[in-house]
Amino acid sequence: MKNDANVIVTGLMGSGKSTVGALLAAKLDRPFVDMDVALEERHGPIRAVFDQPDGDKRFQKLEQDLATELSAERGLVIATGGRTMTDALSAERLASTGVVFCLNSSDTELVERLSKPGSTTYRPRFLAATNREALMADLRAASADAFSRYEQVDTGGLSAASVADLLAERCTH
Repeated sequence: MKNDANVIVTGLMGSGKSTVGALLAAKLDRPFVDMDVALEERHGPIRAVFDQPDGDKRFQKLEQDLATELSAERGLVIATGGRTMTDALSAERLASTGVVFCLNSSDTELVERLSKPGSTTYRPRFLAATNREALMADLRAASADAFSRYEQVDTGGLSAASVADLLAERCTH
């Protein structure tokens, strides 16, 4: 991997993108960008965007604009939103700048992570779901084609630090 290549960490919600991305950035001594945090810093709470009548489309456009902006930078570790890389425009822009790792875990493990108290990320589909494992299975199926384009990383049973170590190893060899 080139020294200035971006490292993009993607996966379903709850896969550990933000946590692993921050740890990886520290290990590689690179700036870290969490796209969800960046969007909230610029546009306010994500909930407010989704609560608008055209909220889903507006959020997608905000993600595309941020992906375009980040694609002009190099040497970053970027944690995407859960569906950023399922959008063709965002995926093309980000993937062209470096390597993309897709974090994977079982639906059960994802639901457990997302159900932990203290999570501050707004996940309207997860919160509204009556069967959260079925929702995760549906999201996995919907994103499977897009995510299959990237290097898969099984995170099941691993700590975030162990996953960051694994990714750092893959980045340096």
